[in-house]
Amino acid sequence: MKGMGVEYLIRGFNATIGYYGIFEKERRSYKMNVFIKFVGFPVRIFLPLVLWAIVAQASSSAQDFLYYAIYYVGVFVITLMYPYTRISVQTVASEILNGDLIRYIARGIPYWSVRLADWLSAILYYLGTVVVLYVIVAKTVMQNISFLHMVQFFIALFIGSLIQLVLWVMVGMSAFLLERVQGIARIYMVTQDLSTGALIPLTFLPHAIETIASWLPFQYFVFIPLQILLGQYSFEQGLVYIGTGIVWLGVLLGISGMIWRIGLKHFIASQA
Repeated sequence: MKGMGVEYLIRGFNATIGYYGIFEKERRSYKMNVFIKFVGFPVRIFLPLVLWAIVAQASSSAQDFLYYAIYYVGVFVITLMYPYTRISVQTVASEILNGDLIRYIARGIPYWSVRLADWLSAILYYLGTVVVLYVIVAKTVMQNISFLHMVQFFIALFIGSLIQLVLWVMVGMSAFLLERVQGIARIYMVTQDLSTGALIPLTFLPHAIETIASWLPFQYFVFIPLQILLGQYSFEQGLVYIGTGIVWLGVLLGISGMIWRIGLKHFIASQA
């Protein structure tokens, strides 16, 4: 049994590498898409940052103003990654409803490896360029950001992005039982947007709502990574949040696996 599990993971890892190359090649084949990545994203992100920095210089409470300026520019930077992950709902749902899962099942390809490769091909460039530039500018503007803060920020953001991917894939897997998943997706989207800290830092929410949000995984998408970067948590607190994020990721992967196995039985029975 253990050997089968190891073999399954190796097969999934190899499939992830193979599909990553395919998806990356597809994305690079659209020249306009490459142009938008290299020119459009930096312009859209750093013009607001420059404007915030100029206003901050003229502000009487510059340090507090800088915190909120960098925080909300960070929100803007991070939420630009959301569409890449939300696409997974449409992809998973359409492949279930159209019966396209058969091609992966017949070839023994773990489906999670395909979705992971697709997500990585879209997100790694963004994390490695735009987000890195944002962190460099934030470090230049705010002197209290340390190297350890930056390292923990990237780790927490990557974990949060994976949590978001798993949750959106779970929403997409509702297509095993439903023909339309838009309603569930909208409900989830509203809940997520209210609980990530993107609209307002969670510390500004009423205590009861803040407590509820602190028990949900959505805060790992925006709030916790930015709080770590901006020095609101100590190094030890950052490690605790990262560890808790890993636990959340493991729990959600387990739930996702259960939904997949139950849904796959229903899918195979309906295709027979």
